[in-house]
Amino acid sequence: MISVQFKPFASCTLVLAILTASVSAAPSLVTLQKRYASFDGFKKITNNASLAWYKPYAPGVATAVVNSPPGYKCFKGANYPEFADWASFDTLWNINLPAIRSHNSAANNQILHKKIIQVGAQTKTDARIILAMIMQESSGNLAVPCTGYANANCGIMQASPGSISFDPAHPHSSIATMIRNGVLGTPGSWPAGGPGFAWLFDGADGEAWAGMGTPGGGHPFRALRAFNTGKVVDKADLDKTGGAGTVSYVNDVANRLLGWDGKVRGCGY
Repeated sequence: MISVQFKPFASCTLVLAILTASVSAAPSLVTLQKRYASFDGFKKITNNASLAWYKPYAPGVATAVVNSPPGYKCFKGANYPEFADWASFDTLWNINLPAIRSHNSAANNQILHKKIIQVGAQTKTDARIILAMIMQESSGNLAVPCTGYANANCGIMQASPGSISFDPAHPHSSIATMIRNGVLGTPGSWPAGGPGFAWLFDGADGEAWAGMGTPGGGHPFRALRAFNTGKVVDKADLDKTGGAGTVSYVNDVANRLLGWDGKVRGCGY
């Protein structure tokens, strides 16, 4: 099994794991992925260790960091920001709003804001990490094209196969579905469907192929690596991708949670 990355963007989602005639490595892993569909019907995070990283949205005043977003920090594959260090949702939204406004109408941005918070509450996934992933995957562009192998990764979270794109005729439902595709996953056995961030963060139901560890819950940055690469290659160094995905992905999202605006990356990535 090999995870192949075809996406042209620096930020990229869960890649499609495929077998090719020239590759014979670990066929048992892709077999497990194809047959395993526990994420069908997955509705919300229930693992207590993962719920410790969830804070319900509460309206507040965005901090002054909006006027001077923090610079890019190097976490070197480990030692990521503590939950208490994440900026507030309103602060993160305001930092990213100029980029979001450059892509979408004001009315659709209001829907996006509402649906991030709504899906976060329903799935017990912190709205801040949903927003950070959206900015990493699509810069908040509702009309982002599908990418990845066979153009299977669609929507603002560039989610698993079976994910949808924005439908301007039905903005409320399509925006909500795009977010749900990324957070909860898409129904069906791989590669017709696939897991989302929350399923991975909840512990991936103990499935070894995801590489989340035992116990697997309570590790948001591992879940980000698995979302981007298809599995966690090295739990001690989340910069490692196994040859697929984006090396800086976890470091980027971690910085976005602190208020980085995505403009100047450092650390040699």
